[in-house]
Amino acid sequence: MARLKARRSRYRFTHRLAGTAPAAILVALLLLTVGGTTFLASRVLGFLNHVTGGGVSIASFTQAAGITEPPAGSIAYRLKHKDSTPINILLLGYGGQENDAPYLTDSILALRLDPASGRVAMISVPRDLYLSIPAWPAGSITYKEKINAAFEVGTDESHAVQNDLKKPEYRGRDGGGHLAEDTVGKVTGLHFDRYAAVDFKAFRQVVDALGGVDVCLTTPLDDNYYPDYHNGYVRGGVHFAAGCQHVNGEQALRLARSRDAVQPEQSSDFGRAKRQQQIIAGVKKQALSVDGLSKALPLLSALNDNFKTDLTVDDITAIYNWSKKINDTAILHYARTNTNLLTTGGCGAPGGADTLCPSDPGSPLTRDWLAAAPTAATRTPTHAHPPTHGARA
Repeated sequence: MARLKARRSRYRFTHRLAGTAPAAILVALLLLTVGGTTFLASRVLGFLNHVTGGGVSIASFTQAAGITEPPAGSIAYRLKHKDSTPINILLLGYGGQENDAPYLTDSILALRLDPASGRVAMISVPRDLYLSIPAWPAGSITYKEKINAAFEVGTDESHAVQNDLKKPEYRGRDGGGHLAEDTVGKVTGLHFDRYAAVDFKAFRQVVDALGGVDVCLTTPLDDNYYPDYHNGYVRGGVHFAAGCQHVNGEQALRLARSRDAVQPEQSSDFGRAKRQQQIIAGVKKQALSVDGLSKALPLLSALNDNFKTDLTVDDITAIYNWSKKINDTAILHYARTNTNLLTTGGCGAPGGADTLCPSDPGSPLTRDWLAAAPTAATRTPTHAHPPTHGARA
């Protein structure tokens, strides 16, 4: 069998924390429009069946609307009853078909919701982290790559691997999401309850459908090495002035992805994280302020073929309702970088590869670090969703 290969992004090296808005919040907005018209209700149901993998019916909304009690142990139940165990959701941003490596995840973000305290932690994981990807039974294949390849390896249509050799849980519709969950979990010590993945095209279209978002920069941002969609760089670079400005979808994506700005404050992990948080907050604000009915169809079109998740309807609704009560001061941000438990190179990557390596093999320090965060982590050794999750495809 030939060596398995995962295509690499040609984006210049630093620590990539490309951002994307938590898609679950955006999809939840659509639930508010079901009562508008029969046609729209039908469209919403069709959309939810498509992006969640099926099983959605009108009856699902009675539970989502709070008319019936959600199943014990579900995300909705834990949020409603202020469970003491944090809820971990893995958010993935991938390039999509307009990129040469469509299933590599340029954004990997662990979103931790603490029902008891009402706080949220966002933990960014750099896509250049080099490690083993556990897609196959022990002893059959050992495969090391950057962590951003996990979603690609588990996505059947990527054709990156021989799918019949993979573990059953890493095949089918949600195989990529589940493999990404377990690979990130191996490094962070987090057990992920669900995942949501959205591509760059959907991100741009969602921001445009909402009429753009507001961001405020403390300094200018000038990035002369921002990637185009043809394996090169945008001619003349990308440039943003200091101060507050209203940006469209493409501009928001550039602000979220830029990692090689001339200005040190904007090229740092902290600077990228700050911009990403602003964009997420802007999307949430727009989603809560616009007329849902008038924006529903554009949002459906934006997300239908460029978003997938294993969140259920009641999960999405519960997260949406809970998030409305969260203000900016309750959102905490963490990033793993080369100044924080990572080193540049030295973990066996092929020559010339741009990689980051754990400074603590096995990542025990990382797990201790995250466990000390305000929303304490819980660890499970293998992928195991609650019984209410349902069977995998």
